[in-house]
This record gives sequence, structure tokens and C-alpha cells, in this order.
Amino acid sequence: MYNLNFQEALNYLNKKEQEHDKLVQLSRTLIKKSSNIIKLLHSNNFSAAQKELYLLSKKIKLLKKFSLEWKYLIIPIEQEYAEAALLYYCLKNKPIPSQKKLKVSVEGYVLGLLDLFGELRREVVLSLSKNDLNNANRLFLLMSKLFDELLVFRFSNTVLPNFKKKLDVARIQLEQARIELLHATQVKK
Repeated sequence: MYNLNFQEALNYLNKKEQEHDKLVQLSRTLIKKSSNIIKLLHSNNFSAAQKELYLLSKKIKLLKKFSLEWKYLIIPIEQEYAEAALLYYCLKNKPIPSQKKLKVSVEGYVLGLLDLFGELRREVVLSLSKNDLNNANRLFLLMSKLFDELLVFRFSNTVLPNFKKKLDVARIQLEQARIELLHATQVKK
């Protein structure tokens, strides 16, 4: 009586599922690579980190071929990559690259900037442990400048997921770095 043909819908959904699975696997790989780059940077292995960042930047370009409906999966990948790349530039005392230069979404870039605060604070502490007050102060001033610049952003979670929470965490990281730096300068006197 009825001639129902769902093959087209079935084909579409199978293709969509395959794309999702592929992106989830790529996500795991790229986030691990970003994490490894941050470890390399904290251990001052800049040449290996630079090489890995270059290779990762090529893989980040693969994200452009995925549909925008997967943006919720792509943003965290870009965020981790941006955090690693931004940390590299900060530690090398180079100008911070733009979102366009990193070829990531605005959301991934801004969220990566916010995650950067924890890594910068860690570097402040490492510098203080080496009695390198100049580098600790340079990194703290960079954190302060970045935080001031980010204060103009006021968006809901639907526009910029987890922004408010990440900004609050960045504020805490900045204040902790300030306390640690003040303590170190008091002890030095």
C-alpha cells in the first residue's frame, strides 16, 4: 500500500556517523599532541616543541573539511592547539599570534588564551624556583595584560562555551601568580 523508501535517510545518517567517528578519533590524537607540546615547553625543549607545533598546525587544517555541525567537537581541539602555540610564543618572548595566523576559530582562540593562564602561572613558579625574577615578572606582566584585554569579552555560554568560568579561573591564576611573585620579592629583600 505505501511505498516507503528510507534508504536516502539511512545513507545520510551512516555517512554522518562515520564523519563523527573520524572526528572523535582525530580529536583524541590532536589533543594528546597539544598536551605533549606543552610538556616539551615546560621542560625547555623548544626545538622539539617547535617541530611538533609545525606538524600539528598541518593537522589542524584537516578540521576545515568537517561540517560546521561538529563545531562543538572542533572548538576543544582548536582550544588545546591554540594554548600550546600561544605558550610557545610567550616563552620565546615573541609577539602573540592572532587567531587568523593560528587558523583556528575565534572561540577556540579565546578559550585557548584563557587556558594559557594556568601554563603561564606554572612558568612563573618555575622561574621563581630558579631565582629568575626577571622572567617571572615578565610572564606575570604578560598575564596581567592579557587578562585586561580579555575583560572586554562578555558573552553567554551559548556564544562562547565556558567563557565565564574560564575567565574566573584565569583571574585566580593571575592573583596566585601575583602572590607568589610578591612573596619571592619579599624573601629576596
